[in-house]
Amino acid sequence: MLKLVKKVLFSFLFLLLFISCSRGGDYTKKIILQTPWGSAPGNFGLLKEAEGVAPEALAIDADENIWVIDLVNSRLQAFGKEGGFIRTFPISIRAMDIAVGPEGKLYLMAPYDDRLTVMDTTGKLIKSFAIPSDINLIEGIRWEANRLVMTTAEQKSYTLLKKSQVGRLSQSPFLMKPSVQPLEGLAGRFGDRRFQTVWKSKNAGEIWILNADGQTKKEIRVVSNAQLGSVRYLNTDAEKNFYILEEILPAPQQSEFKVLRYSPDGKVEAAVKVPNHNIADVHRPFTIDSKGNIYFMRILPDGFSIIKWEWQ
Repeated sequence: MLKLVKKVLFSFLFLLLFISCSRGGDYTKKIILQTPWGSAPGNFGLLKEAEGVAPEALAIDADENIWVIDLVNSRLQAFGKEGGFIRTFPISIRAMDIAVGPEGKLYLMAPYDDRLTVMDTTGKLIKSFAIPSDINLIEGIRWEANRLVMTTAEQKSYTLLKKSQVGRLSQSPFLMKPSVQPLEGLAGRFGDRRFQTVWKSKNAGEIWILNADGQTKKEIRVVSNAQLGSVRYLNTDAEKNFYILEEILPAPQQSEFKVLRYSPDGKVEAAVKVPNHNIADVHRPFTIDSKGNIYFMRILPDGFSIIKWEWQ
């Protein structure tokens, strides 16, 4: 009888373990940086009289260090993965976006200056050169597979540099040609699939998954219980999961963000909801790292914070 009880108990525990393991992951929220506005190392500047100019972009390197553009104080600041201050150094351009290359270099995009600047992680300038000024609605830069691209609000990508050219940056620049044809949709660093978001109605849209040639492979319908303010592709992680950002308008003068994590075959795995209390027009409030962790820049009257949802 005792042996039977032990056998049943063991089977029950094994079943619980199997259910737990097969359930999949989820996100754990943590505040990894919280600081008042200011100019001291580790603080960030805010210009309320200039319609809330504040930090607009961050990037995560291979060691999970966080690089944030401090536009008001004309500098770049680095923090560890738990939020500890590492260093700060000045930048001479009005950088609006940042990307960390696969070799660890820092790429700063300044669309108002028509400049792309490349630096190392100590602040040493490697190269700064002009970018074509005839492209409209520049949104930022990102690494897509083996190339650095400039993206626009129209969901087009223009190749700036190829990975094979990066090692020769200090000798001469390799820039896009003015006549280059843009790639449709946005892609992530880990694959050739491209993503395009399309409006259908006030509370519905579609995500088109394209192949490298721009041909539609799959369509995913996005439907919200509230009005959609916007819906757009964010990024893809190293396991080919992809992330979509929805801005929801649940009521007049209310706004809420929702980041959806999709499996590679297009099934929703998790969602993170964030009330939108920003007092500044943040260029890119969410960043996804290679592990699928979600970073959010929160801008409030009394200070700046970075919130991380860590994938478990």
